[in-house]
Amino acid sequence: MGKVSVMNTNAALQTQGQTATAFASALSAKLVDTIRTNARVLRYLASSLSSTALDYTMLLILNATIGGVFLPVALARVSSCSLNFALNRKVFNARGGIVATAIRYAIMAASVMTMSYLMIQALVSAGMALWMASLAANTSLFIVNYLGQNFFVFGTLADLRASISEAVAGLQQAATRATGILSSMLARIAGRDLVLAA
Repeated sequence: MGKVSVMNTNAALQTQGQTATAFASALSAKLVDTIRTNARVLRYLASSLSSTALDYTMLLILNATIGGVFLPVALARVSSCSLNFALNRKVFNARGGIVATAIRYAIMAASVMTMSYLMIQALVSAGMALWMASLAANTSLFIVNYLGQNFFVFGTLADLRASISEAVAGLQQAATRATGILSSMLARIAGRDLVLAA
Protein backbone atom coordinates (compact mmCIF):
# COMPACT_ATOMS: atom_id res chain seq x y z
CA MET A 1 0.00 0.00 0.00
CA GLY A 2 2.89 2.41 0.80
CA LYS A 3 4.46 1.84 -2.62
CA VAL A 4 1.21 2.66 -4.40
CA SER A 5 0.76 5.93 -2.51
CA VAL A 6 4.39 6.97 -3.22
CA MET A 7 3.86 6.16 -6.92
CA ASN A 8 0.62 8.16 -6.96
CA THR A 9 2.38 11.08 -5.25
CA ASN A 10 5.27 10.94 -7.75
CA ALA A 11 2.83 10.80 -10.67
CA ALA A 12 0.88 13.77 -9.27
CA LEU A 13 4.08 15.78 -8.79
CA GLN A 14 5.24 14.89 -12.29
CA THR A 15 1.88 16.01 -13.74
CA GLN A 16 2.03 19.26 -11.76
CA GLY A 17 5.58 19.85 -13.00
CA GLN A 18 4.53 19.24 -16.60
CA THR A 19 1.57 21.60 -16.15
CA ALA A 20 3.80 24.29 -14.67
CA THR A 21 6.33 23.85 -17.49
CA ALA A 22 3.59 24.05 -20.12
CA PHE A 23 2.16 27.16 -18.46
CA ALA A 24 5.60 28.83 -18.29
CA SER A 25 6.26 27.93 -21.91
CA ALA A 26 2.90 29.33 -23.05
CA LEU A 27 3.44 32.48 -20.99
CA SER A 28 6.92 32.93 -22.42
CA ALA A 29 5.64 32.45 -25.98
CA LYS A 30 2.85 34.99 -25.35
CA LEU A 31 5.35 37.51 -23.97
CA VAL A 32 7.67 37.09 -26.97
CA ASP A 33 4.69 37.42 -29.33
CA THR A 34 3.52 40.59 -27.55
CA ILE A 35 7.00 42.12 -27.75
CA ARG A 36 7.27 41.25 -31.45
CA THR A 37 3.83 42.69 -32.14
CA ASN A 38 4.63 45.92 -30.30
CA ALA A 39 8.32 46.18 -31.19
CA ARG A 40 7.83 49.15 -33.50
CA VAL A 41 5.80 51.03 -30.89
CA LEU A 42 8.45 50.29 -28.25
CA ARG A 43 11.26 51.46 -30.58
CA TYR A 44 9.23 54.59 -31.39
CA LEU A 45 8.74 55.24 -27.68
CA ALA A 46 12.49 54.86 -27.10
CA SER A 47 13.33 57.24 -29.96
CA SER A 48 10.79 59.77 -28.68
CA LEU A 49 12.15 59.62 -25.14
CA SER A 50 15.73 59.96 -26.43
CA SER A 51 14.80 63.01 -28.49
CA THR A 52 12.91 64.54 -25.58
CA ALA A 53 15.89 64.00 -23.28
CA LEU A 54 18.19 65.69 -25.81
CA ASP A 55 15.72 68.57 -26.21
CA TYR A 56 15.47 69.27 -22.48
CA THR A 57 19.21 68.82 -21.87
CA MET A 58 20.19 71.16 -24.71
CA LEU A 59 17.54 73.68 -23.68
CA LEU A 60 18.91 73.87 -20.14
CA ILE A 61 22.57 73.98 -21.22
CA LEU A 62 21.99 76.61 -23.93
CA ASN A 63 19.81 78.71 -21.65
CA ALA A 64 22.50 78.63 -18.97
CA THR A 65 25.36 79.43 -21.41
CA ILE A 66 23.91 81.89 -23.95
CA GLY A 67 20.78 83.01 -22.07
CA GLY A 68 17.41 83.94 -23.43
CA VAL A 69 14.62 81.60 -24.38
CA PHE A 70 13.99 81.73 -28.12
CA LEU A 71 17.46 80.74 -29.38
CA PRO A 72 17.94 77.91 -26.84
CA VAL A 73 14.44 76.58 -27.60
CA ALA A 74 14.97 76.79 -31.36
CA LEU A 75 18.42 75.15 -31.31
CA ALA A 76 17.30 72.44 -28.88
CA ARG A 77 14.21 71.69 -30.98
CA VAL A 78 16.16 71.51 -34.26
CA SER A 79 18.69 69.16 -32.63
CA SER A 80 16.07 66.89 -31.06
CA CYS A 81 14.00 66.79 -34.27
CA SER A 82 17.12 65.88 -36.26
CA LEU A 83 17.87 63.02 -33.87
CA ASN A 84 14.23 61.91 -33.91
CA PHE A 85 14.13 61.96 -37.71
CA ALA A 86 17.32 59.89 -37.98
CA LEU A 87 16.14 57.34 -35.40
CA ASN A 88 12.63 57.06 -36.81
CA ARG A 89 13.90 56.43 -40.35
CA LYS A 90 15.14 53.13 -38.89
CA VAL A 91 12.14 52.56 -36.59
CA PHE A 92 9.68 52.80 -39.50
CA ASN A 93 11.98 51.30 -42.17
CA ALA A 94 11.66 54.50 -44.21
CA ARG A 95 10.55 54.16 -47.79
CA GLY A 96 11.53 57.04 -50.00
CA GLY A 97 14.53 59.30 -50.28
CA ILE A 98 15.95 61.26 -47.39
CA VAL A 99 14.97 64.66 -48.82
CA ALA A 100 11.35 63.65 -49.48
CA THR A 101 10.97 62.10 -46.02
CA ALA A 102 12.70 65.10 -44.40
CA ILE A 103 10.20 67.47 -46.03
CA ARG A 104 7.25 65.32 -44.90
CA TYR A 105 8.81 65.09 -41.41
CA ALA A 106 9.09 68.90 -41.22
CA ILE A 107 5.43 69.25 -42.26
CA MET A 108 4.39 66.66 -39.68
CA ALA A 109 6.50 68.24 -36.92
CA ALA A 110 5.09 71.70 -37.65
CA SER A 111 1.54 70.33 -37.65
CA VAL A 112 2.00 68.52 -34.36
CA MET A 113 3.69 71.56 -32.83
CA THR A 114 0.74 73.74 -33.90
CA MET A 115 -1.79 71.28 -32.48
CA SER A 116 0.22 71.10 -29.26
CA TYR A 117 0.31 74.89 -28.95
CA LEU A 118 -3.44 75.21 -29.56
CA MET A 119 -4.25 72.50 -27.02
CA ILE A 120 -1.92 73.98 -24.42
CA GLN A 121 -3.39 77.44 -24.98
CA ALA A 122 -6.94 76.12 -24.56
CA LEU A 123 -6.09 74.13 -21.43
CA VAL A 124 -4.25 77.04 -19.82
CA SER A 125 -7.17 79.36 -20.67
CA ALA A 126 -9.45 76.84 -18.93
CA GLY A 127 -7.33 77.21 -15.78
CA MET A 128 -4.89 74.30 -16.02
CA ALA A 129 -1.27 74.86 -14.97
CA LEU A 130 1.13 75.28 -17.89
CA TRP A 131 3.28 72.23 -17.02
CA MET A 132 0.17 70.04 -16.72
CA ALA A 133 -1.34 71.44 -19.93
CA SER A 134 1.90 70.77 -21.80
CA LEU A 135 2.09 67.22 -20.47
CA ALA A 136 -1.56 66.53 -21.33
CA ALA A 137 -1.35 67.99 -24.83
CA ASN A 138 1.89 66.29 -25.80
CA THR A 139 0.84 62.94 -24.34
CA SER A 140 -2.47 63.05 -26.21
CA LEU A 141 -0.62 63.81 -29.46
CA PHE A 142 1.70 60.80 -29.08
CA ILE A 143 -0.55 58.50 -31.14
CA VAL A 144 -1.19 61.20 -33.76
CA ASN A 145 2.56 61.67 -34.14
CA TYR A 146 3.15 57.89 -34.32
CA LEU A 147 0.50 57.39 -37.01
CA GLY A 148 1.64 60.44 -38.95
CA GLN A 149 5.25 59.28 -39.01
CA ASN A 150 4.30 55.67 -39.73
CA PHE A 151 2.12 56.48 -42.74
CA PHE A 152 2.71 60.05 -43.91
CA VAL A 153 6.41 60.57 -43.28
CA PHE A 154 8.08 57.18 -43.62
CA GLY A 155 5.36 54.95 -45.11
CA THR A 156 3.34 54.82 -48.29
CA LEU A 157 -0.30 55.32 -49.19
CA ALA A 158 -0.54 51.56 -49.75
CA ASP A 159 0.60 51.01 -46.13
CA LEU A 160 -2.12 53.36 -44.92
CA ARG A 161 -4.80 51.60 -46.99
CA ALA A 162 -3.66 48.18 -45.74
CA SER A 163 -3.72 49.33 -42.11
CA ILE A 164 -7.18 50.85 -42.51
CA SER A 165 -8.41 47.60 -44.07
CA GLU A 166 -6.92 45.59 -41.18
CA ALA A 167 -8.50 47.93 -38.63
CA VAL A 168 -11.91 47.69 -40.33
CA ALA A 169 -11.66 43.90 -40.47
CA GLY A 170 -10.72 43.83 -36.78
CA LEU A 171 -13.67 46.05 -35.90
CA GLN A 172 -15.99 43.84 -37.94
CA GLN A 173 -14.73 40.73 -36.11
CA ALA A 174 -15.17 42.46 -32.74
CA ALA A 175 -18.70 43.53 -33.70
CA THR A 176 -19.53 39.97 -34.77
CA ARG A 177 -18.22 38.58 -31.47
CA ALA A 178 -20.09 41.22 -29.47
CA THR A 179 -23.30 40.46 -31.35
CA GLY A 180 -22.87 36.74 -30.63
CA ILE A 181 -22.26 37.39 -26.94
CA LEU A 182 -25.27 39.71 -26.69
CA SER A 183 -27.49 37.20 -28.51
CA SER A 184 -26.35 34.45 -26.15
CA MET A 185 -27.00 36.63 -23.11
CA LEU A 186 -30.45 37.62 -24.38
CA ALA A 187 -31.30 33.98 -25.07
CA ARG A 188 -30.28 33.04 -21.52
CA ILE A 189 -32.32 35.88 -20.07
CA ALA A 190 -35.32 34.91 -22.19
CA GLY A 191 -34.91 31.27 -21.11
CA ARG A 192 -34.84 32.28 -17.43
CA ASP A 193 -37.93 34.43 -17.90
CA LEU A 194 -39.75 31.44 -19.41
CA VAL A 195 -38.68 29.20 -16.51
CA LEU A 196 -39.69 31.86 -13.94
CA ALA A 197 -43.04 32.39 -15.69
CA ALA A 198 -43.84 28.65 -15.63
